Amino acid sequence: MRLAFLAAAAALAAAAPAAATPTDDLHRLMDEHYRWLLRENPTYATALGVHDYDAAIRDLSPEARERRNREAQAFLTRLRAIPEGPLT
Repeated sequence: MRLAFLAAAAALAAAAPAAATPTDDLHRLMDEHYRWLLRENPTYATALGVHDYDAAIRDLSPEARERRNREAQAFLTRLRAIPEGPLT
């Protein structure tokens, strides 16, 4: 019984996702920002060869600019929250 418990605990520990490191957080943020950048700048995406947004045109309305500014600030806030020391 004890051996079965230890085996189950070891299997669960191996299957559990590891805690995200600052490097993981930075990579995730960079990926999200890149996807956001392409979505918000469809002609730039097309120029880079990403054709997911070929049918879109950038929204230049004041509301869209304000939204983009808020979203950009949110990215900066998340970036500043990542500790620099442990980055690899």
